[in-house]
Amino acid sequence: MKTRFVSLALFGALATMTVSSGGVLAGVRMESGVSKSIKDGRAVLTPFHRIVRDNTTALARSDKAGVALSLPLWQGSFVDKTPATRNFTMVGTDPATHNSTTTIPVVIVPLKVQFYFYFERKFDPGRDVVANTGGINFVQTVLNSPLFRSVVDFKSGDKNLGRTQYLDAFQRGNFWKSVVTTNPQYHIMLGSPTVLPSQLVRFPGKYESGVWTMGTANVGLVDGDYLDSQIRSIMTRLTQINPSVLPIFLTDNILVRTSRDGNCCIGGWHGSIGSQTYIYAGFVDDTSGSSFGSSTTSLGHELAEWLDDPFNDNNVNCTDVGALEVGDPLNFSIYEFPVGGYTYRLQSLAYLPYFGAPRSTSANGWYSLNGSHAQNPNSNDSVTEICPGPQRR
Repeated sequence: MKTRFVSLALFGALATMTVSSGGVLAGVRMESGVSKSIKDGRAVLTPFHRIVRDNTTALARSDKAGVALSLPLWQGSFVDKTPATRNFTMVGTDPATHNSTTTIPVVIVPLKVQFYFYFERKFDPGRDVVANTGGINFVQTVLNSPLFRSVVDFKSGDKNLGRTQYLDAFQRGNFWKSVVTTNPQYHIMLGSPTVLPSQLVRFPGKYESGVWTMGTANVGLVDGDYLDSQIRSIMTRLTQINPSVLPIFLTDNILVRTSRDGNCCIGGWHGSIGSQTYIYAGFVDDTSGSSFGSSTTSLGHELAEWLDDPFNDNNVNCTDVGALEVGDPLNFSIYEFPVGGYTYRLQSLAYLPYFGAPRSTSANGWYSLNGSHAQNPNSNDSVTEICPGPQRR
């Protein structure tokens, strides 16, 4: 589709805060990826999810008055088909009672990755250039995307979700009944990100699996537990990060292996340590679009799941993952959005009725942003029924 470039106004400065020593907190992250197997001589990619829990040491952060900092959060519930009441916490404000915009401060931390066995090769999203952008690096390409700029008129079937950011369009469609009937000015927006200096992460040999060719990209495979430990360590050092801010850790042409032999891949995760949420996402520069995690697919996936399940504890009646993960059912339903000469790739997302909420909640009563092919001829969404589990193909 043709789009026009529109930039957002800069978001305000980060809150002044004090930092004190923190105790041991429960840490959790939800990883999303695909595993590869061979069936009848052909490679088969299967989506999967893995929740990782551990204990970690974090910093307690508060404002000058000593008040603990936090994201804006709201609680809701629905009765699913079992029937059971499913309670949830989401970022933002309740679409049924608010008719205004909530803006979330964002910090982007580029991770410059260096391998022990490939010490001359650094993956640096603040320096490396994305193909077909005219010389723009990975970080700026992300900043120019529909995730942060209102450059696309989004629709869910015949319902106009607005010229807005991708997450806001999804959430408006997710709660379309409230938006269209009472609160048309409801929005949940990501603020213009503060980009921090790149942070170097060195991978010892046992934590990396070399560089692999994926489509047109040369991709480094790394150990996810080690990467996450480095991200958490970085978070404790950066005073710009606090629980009222969403930090996004970004790599270029890096994916996380699912086993020691390098079987691929995990594209990212959203996690939390106490009240501090965060996201890690890789950006694979495969111009063919055939690789998992190409362009902004992983980041869009994790942002949407952070929005609707920020602490990985919104339990639902899905047999495989048991959490309200709106990206996992549609890992392979990818759509292209040309913006400023570059084609962004974003996956579709599951609406609340997929998890058992009343169909009257969402735009068109659909289970996903684009509906099934039978409902929308332009759709390749594979969701045609409610949980349990993602639809495989």
